[in-house]
Amino acid sequence: MKRLFTKNTLLSFIYLTAGAVLAAFSVEEFLAPNRIYDGGIVGVSMILEYFLPMKLSVLIVILNTPFAVLAFKRLGKIFVVKFFYATIIFSVMTDVFSTMANATQETILATVFGGLFLGIGVGLVLRGGGCLDGTEIVGVILSRSFSVSTAQVVLIFNVIIY
Repeated sequence: MKRLFTKNTLLSFIYLTAGAVLAAFSVEEFLAPNRIYDGGIVGVSMILEYFLPMKLSVLIVILNTPFAVLAFKRLGKIFVVKFFYATIIFSVMTDVFSTMANATQETILATVFGGLFLGIGVGLVLRGGGCLDGTEIVGVILSRSFSVSTAQVVLIFNVIIY
C-alpha cells in the first residue's frame, strides 16, 4: 500500500506553510500599510482592496480561483492542492497580521524588509512545490512550453498590469 504522507510530503507542506505565513507577514506588516504593492494577482488584490468593500484575504482567493482551474488542467491535482493550501494559509494569515500594529512607517525600511520577507516566503512556497499567485501558474505552464523562465513570465505580467 502506498503511504499518503511521506517524509517529502511533510517537508513540502512545512515549506508551504512557513512560506505563506512569511509572505502574509510581509504584505500586511510592511507593504500594504505603506502602499507598496506586490505584483501579480496579489498586487491587483491589494489595489482593489482600496476600491471595493472586501478584505484582502477574500480578494486573493477569489482572483486566484480561475487560475486554479487552469492549473488543474495543465499541472495536475497535486499542484492545485498545494496551491490552494498555500493560498488559504496566506489569506488567513493576512487577516491575522492585519490586526497587528504595522512594523514600520518608513518607506525605505518597508520596501527592503517587505521585499526580503516576501521573497523568502515565495521562495519557500515554490520550494514546497506550490505557488501563491495565479501569474506564477501561468509562468510555470509557459516555462514548460517555451524557453522562458517562470520569473520572466511573471515580470512580463507585472509590467503589463502596472
